[in-house]
Amino acid sequence: MPVRMKDIAQRCHVSIKTVSNVINHLPNVGEETRQEVLRAIRELNYVPNLQARSLVMKQPGAKSQLGYRIGCIFPAGLNKYEDSYFTMIFKGIEEELCAREQQLSFIASITELEENPLKMNWLLSTEQTDALISFVGPDYRDFARIAALPLVLIGKQKEYESVSIDKFGGIADLVEHLCGLGHTRFGYIGPLKDDRFRAFRLELEQQGIPLKEEYFFDSPFGFEAGKETARKLLKLSTLPTALCCASDYTAIGVMHTLLAAGLRIPQDLSVTGYDNLPESALIYPPLTTVNINKEGIGRIAVRALLERIRHPAQEHSCHTLPSNIVIRTSTGKAKK
Repeated sequence: MPVRMKDIAQRCHVSIKTVSNVINHLPNVGEETRQEVLRAIRELNYVPNLQARSLVMKQPGAKSQLGYRIGCIFPAGLNKYEDSYFTMIFKGIEEELCAREQQLSFIASITELEENPLKMNWLLSTEQTDALISFVGPDYRDFARIAALPLVLIGKQKEYESVSIDKFGGIADLVEHLCGLGHTRFGYIGPLKDDRFRAFRLELEQQGIPLKEEYFFDSPFGFEAGKETARKLLKLSTLPTALCCASDYTAIGVMHTLLAAGLRIPQDLSVTGYDNLPESALIYPPLTTVNINKEGIGRIAVRALLERIRHPAQEHSCHTLPSNIVIRTSTGKAKK
């Protein structure tokens, strides 16, 4: 039996009107009561009755007949309008859905959904959404709620339908390029648990390049993280001659710090990124990086999801897109 507003009110020992005020974001509710009601909404998985609500508001219900309604959940701490990487994936998702006459039901961060449990309950209900594309995977504590709908994950996951990039191929080409320039002292900045770093280490070993742990920095992605980690790098007595960064934003942050410290790129230190964002061609010197088909990720995710909806019993697949390097002037011959 569906949870009713009355059940929320009884759980919290408040009136139905108070619950309604919380749902409609009206100000005349104490903060402690508001949080208690939101907690009950979350725990009881309450979803408003769409038909009843539309009658009260004298508006038609929001349920659409215009194809499947696809939701998209992106990671915590991300502004979808500021990060070029995700913006380009979203572009691929939207264009592919439009081409196939389906619709994008919502794009929301997991943080946004967690902060508004009523919104999460509603958007993850079958009344509102038919299937999901998610950047949030099984390591998320409430992943079972996401996985209850037909699902495609962005990032390699063997247990689920997923879309990923061949990180090993791109990194291998990048290391080979730097080795061809005579580099033997390699540094790395980025999450050390990521496949990019595993690929980096493996390729150095295969090239017979010594691994110097002091040159490897476990760092988040991002411009500020790159700037901060580069300051730590500069404290080393001997610097690497080539520095591989896990993302373009990280690399750009690193370059800002190195250039401000008086180093020359690539004469003193070659720097590479990963993603081939538009910004990588605009910084000076332009950034050598690994190019991935970001719009293609979105398009393949939509195609895979529609197949999953139509054939729910078929075996899961991981769709892997190739990558290639783009050589620009942030890399050069190793300093002797």
